[in-house]
Amino acid sequence: MRISKAQTKQNKERIVAAAAQLFRERGFEAVGVAELMHAAGLTHGGFYNHFESKRQLEEEACALSFGEALGPLSRIAELDSGRERRAAFASYVENYLKSREPGAAAPRCPFVVFGSDMPRQDERTRGVFGKGLRDYLEKFAVALRRKSKKPDETRGDAVFAMAAMVGAAALAYGVDQIDKDLAQEIRAVVRERVIDEFAN
Repeated sequence: MRISKAQTKQNKERIVAAAAQLFRERGFEAVGVAELMHAAGLTHGGFYNHFESKRQLEEEACALSFGEALGPLSRIAELDSGRERRAAFASYVENYLKSREPGAAAPRCPFVVFGSDMPRQDERTRGVFGKGLRDYLEKFAVALRRKSKKPDETRGDAVFAMAAMVGAAALAYGVDQIDKDLAQEIRAVVRERVIDEFAN
Protein backbone atom coordinates (compact mmCIF):
# COMPACT_ATOMS: atom_id res chain seq x y z
CA MET A 1 0.00 0.00 0.00
CA ARG A 2 1.37 3.41 -0.98
CA ILE A 3 1.84 5.76 1.97
CA SER A 4 1.02 9.45 1.87
CA LYS A 5 3.57 12.25 1.60
CA ALA A 6 2.64 13.32 5.13
CA GLN A 7 3.33 9.83 6.48
CA THR A 8 6.61 9.67 4.56
CA LYS A 9 7.67 12.98 6.10
CA GLN A 10 6.65 11.77 9.57
CA ASN A 11 8.60 8.52 9.13
CA LYS A 12 11.72 10.42 8.09
CA GLU A 13 11.42 12.71 11.11
CA ARG A 14 11.13 9.64 13.37
CA ILE A 15 14.30 8.17 11.89
CA VAL A 16 16.27 11.42 12.30
CA ALA A 17 15.07 11.85 15.91
CA ALA A 18 15.95 8.24 16.78
CA ALA A 19 19.35 8.62 15.12
CA ALA A 20 20.12 11.84 16.98
CA GLN A 21 19.40 10.09 20.27
CA LEU A 22 21.45 6.98 19.46
CA PHE A 23 24.35 9.00 18.06
CA ARG A 24 24.41 11.10 21.23
CA GLU A 25 24.52 7.96 23.35
CA ARG A 26 27.08 5.92 21.41
CA GLY A 27 28.67 7.95 18.65
CA PHE A 28 28.22 7.80 14.89
CA GLU A 29 30.23 4.70 14.08
CA ALA A 30 28.81 2.42 16.79
CA VAL A 31 25.24 2.55 15.47
CA GLY A 32 24.15 0.64 12.38
CA VAL A 33 21.29 1.27 9.97
CA ALA A 34 19.27 -1.76 11.12
CA GLU A 35 19.43 -0.59 14.74
CA LEU A 36 18.47 2.96 13.77
CA MET A 37 15.42 1.77 11.86
CA HIS A 38 14.38 -0.55 14.69
CA ALA A 39 14.63 2.36 17.17
CA ALA A 40 12.38 4.40 14.87
CA GLY A 41 9.88 1.52 14.71
CA LEU A 42 10.39 0.98 10.99
CA THR A 43 11.79 -1.79 8.79
CA HIS A 44 15.42 -1.84 7.73
CA GLY A 45 14.50 -1.96 4.04
CA GLY A 46 12.81 1.44 4.14
CA PHE A 47 15.96 3.34 5.03
CA TYR A 48 16.96 4.17 1.45
CA ASN A 49 13.52 5.56 0.70
CA HIS A 50 14.54 8.50 2.88
CA PHE A 51 18.34 8.78 2.74
CA GLU A 52 21.04 8.23 0.13
CA SER A 53 23.44 6.99 2.81
CA LYS A 54 24.05 6.77 6.53
CA ARG A 55 26.29 9.83 6.15
CA GLN A 56 23.29 11.86 5.01
CA LEU A 57 21.40 10.74 8.10
CA GLU A 58 24.35 11.74 10.29
CA GLU A 59 24.23 15.25 8.80
CA GLU A 60 20.49 15.57 9.42
CA ALA A 61 20.72 14.18 12.96
CA CYS A 62 23.51 16.61 13.74
CA ALA A 63 21.47 19.51 12.32
CA LEU A 64 18.44 18.45 14.39
CA SER A 65 20.55 18.40 17.56
CA PHE A 66 21.80 21.92 16.88
CA GLY A 67 18.27 23.14 16.20
CA GLU A 68 17.16 21.78 19.56
CA ALA A 69 20.16 23.31 21.33
CA LEU A 70 19.59 26.74 19.78
CA GLY A 71 15.96 27.00 20.93
CA PRO A 72 16.54 28.10 24.55
CA LEU A 73 19.31 30.54 23.60
CA SER A 74 17.17 32.07 20.86
CA ARG A 75 14.42 32.77 23.38
CA ILE A 76 16.91 34.44 25.74
CA ALA A 77 18.39 36.51 22.90
CA GLU A 78 14.94 37.87 22.04
CA LEU A 79 14.40 39.39 25.49
CA ASP A 80 14.63 43.20 25.46
CA SER A 81 15.18 43.79 29.16
CA GLY A 82 18.77 43.35 30.32
CA ARG A 83 17.59 42.20 33.73
CA GLU A 84 15.25 39.60 32.26
CA ARG A 85 17.93 38.40 29.89
CA ARG A 86 20.48 37.98 32.69
CA ALA A 87 17.99 36.06 34.81
CA ALA A 88 17.07 33.82 31.88
CA PHE A 89 20.74 33.26 31.06
CA ALA A 90 21.48 32.31 34.69
CA SER A 91 18.63 29.79 34.53
CA TYR A 92 20.03 28.45 31.26
CA VAL A 93 23.49 27.93 32.80
CA GLU A 94 21.94 26.25 35.86
CA ASN A 95 20.02 23.84 33.66
CA TYR A 96 22.95 23.15 31.34
CA LEU A 97 25.28 22.30 34.22
CA LYS A 98 22.82 20.62 36.57
CA SER A 99 23.85 17.35 38.23
CA ARG A 100 22.90 14.22 36.34
CA GLU A 101 21.06 11.29 37.87
CA PRO A 102 22.79 7.89 37.78
CA GLY A 103 22.01 6.14 34.51
CA ALA A 104 20.71 9.33 32.87
CA ALA A 105 20.66 9.49 29.08
CA ALA A 106 23.58 11.07 27.26
CA PRO A 107 23.73 14.89 27.34
CA ARG A 108 21.72 16.61 24.64
CA CYS A 109 24.45 19.18 23.95
CA PRO A 110 25.87 18.41 20.48
CA PHE A 111 29.26 19.91 21.37
CA VAL A 112 29.75 17.49 24.25
CA VAL A 113 28.63 14.34 22.47
CA PHE A 114 29.70 15.01 18.86
CA GLY A 115 32.81 17.17 19.26
CA SER A 116 35.41 14.41 19.52
CA ASP A 117 33.78 12.47 16.64
CA MET A 118 33.93 15.35 14.16
CA PRO A 119 37.54 14.96 12.90
CA ARG A 120 36.58 11.45 11.73
CA GLN A 121 33.40 12.51 9.91
CA ASP A 122 33.07 13.49 6.28
CA GLU A 123 33.34 17.10 5.14
CA ARG A 124 29.58 17.67 4.92
CA THR A 125 28.92 16.48 8.48
CA ARG A 126 31.82 18.59 9.74
CA GLY A 127 30.28 21.50 7.86
CA VAL A 128 26.98 21.02 9.68
CA PHE A 129 28.85 20.96 12.99
CA GLY A 130 30.84 24.10 12.09
CA LYS A 131 27.71 26.00 11.08
CA GLY A 132 25.96 24.87 14.25
CA LEU A 133 28.86 26.11 16.34
CA ARG A 134 28.88 29.51 14.62
CA ASP A 135 25.10 29.89 14.99
CA TYR A 136 25.27 28.88 18.65
CA LEU A 137 28.06 31.36 19.41
CA GLU A 138 26.12 34.12 17.69
CA LYS A 139 23.03 33.47 19.83
CA PHE A 140 25.19 33.07 22.92
CA ALA A 141 26.75 36.49 22.31
CA VAL A 142 23.32 38.11 21.90
CA ALA A 143 22.15 36.47 25.14
CA LEU A 144 25.18 38.00 26.91
CA ARG A 145 25.02 41.48 25.35
CA ARG A 146 25.52 44.45 27.64
CA LYS A 147 25.38 48.17 26.86
CA SER A 148 28.81 48.65 28.43
CA LYS A 149 30.48 46.14 26.10
CA LYS A 150 31.63 46.43 22.50
CA PRO A 151 30.56 43.68 20.08
CA ASP A 152 34.03 42.12 19.91
CA GLU A 153 34.24 42.05 23.72
CA THR A 154 30.83 40.39 23.93
CA ARG A 155 31.90 37.84 21.32
CA GLY A 156 35.00 37.07 23.39
CA ASP A 157 32.84 36.65 26.51
CA ALA A 158 30.59 34.24 24.59
CA VAL A 159 33.52 32.14 23.39
CA PHE A 160 35.00 32.00 26.88
CA ALA A 161 31.75 31.22 28.73
CA MET A 162 30.60 28.66 26.19
CA ALA A 163 33.97 26.90 26.15
CA ALA A 164 33.95 26.76 29.96
CA MET A 165 30.42 25.31 30.05
CA VAL A 166 30.99 22.73 27.30
CA GLY A 167 34.34 21.73 28.80
CA ALA A 168 32.81 21.32 32.24
CA ALA A 169 29.91 19.28 30.87
CA ALA A 170 32.27 17.03 28.89
CA LEU A 171 34.66 16.45 31.81
CA ALA A 172 31.84 15.80 34.26
CA TYR A 173 30.14 13.42 31.81
CA GLY A 174 33.41 11.51 31.55
CA VAL A 175 33.58 10.80 35.30
CA ASP A 176 29.89 10.69 36.22
CA GLN A 177 29.90 6.90 36.60
CA ILE A 178 33.18 6.60 38.52
CA ASP A 179 33.48 9.78 40.62
CA LYS A 180 30.15 11.53 41.13
CA ASP A 181 31.62 13.98 43.64
CA LEU A 182 34.25 15.17 41.16
CA ALA A 183 31.63 15.50 38.42
CA GLN A 184 29.43 17.61 40.69
CA GLU A 185 32.40 19.76 41.74
CA ILE A 186 33.33 20.51 38.12
CA ARG A 187 29.77 21.46 37.22
CA ALA A 188 29.26 23.54 40.38
CA VAL A 189 32.48 25.55 40.06
CA VAL A 190 31.93 26.47 36.41
CA ARG A 191 28.22 27.11 36.93
CA GLU A 192 28.92 29.52 39.81
CA ARG A 193 31.71 31.39 38.01
CA VAL A 194 29.90 31.77 34.69
CA ILE A 195 26.75 33.05 36.41
CA ASP A 196 28.74 35.39 38.66
CA GLU A 197 30.69 36.83 35.73
CA PHE A 198 28.04 37.03 33.04
CA ALA A 199 24.57 36.96 34.63
CA ASN A 200 24.88 39.43 37.53
